[in-house]
Amino acid sequence: ADADNGLLAADDTITLNGNARMQRFAGDLAEITVKSALLHYNPHTQTLSTPQEVAIDTPDSHTLSLGAVWQLERNYLILEQNVRSHYEPRR
Repeated sequence: ADADNGLLAADDTITLNGNARMQRFAGDLAEITVKSALLHYNPHTQTLSTPQEVAIDTPDSHTLSLGAVWQLERNYLILEQNVRSHYEPRR
């Protein structure tokens, strides 16, 4: 993960501000990249969330949404508003 600024709270939650980016890897390759102006990560609930515009990229797709909640352990993603996506399978 990286961002312009970050904050580790007393409850271990992490807030990334400004050009925030988190990646989930499959081997050496980024499987999913999440980018937003603001990302919150809660290690206790394994949840990544943002109320801001978010871009989610995979090797096959590009998705935009206003607000998202991703339950990482369950791999369950909630896209909250104005969802737009483009899917193009690799050849």
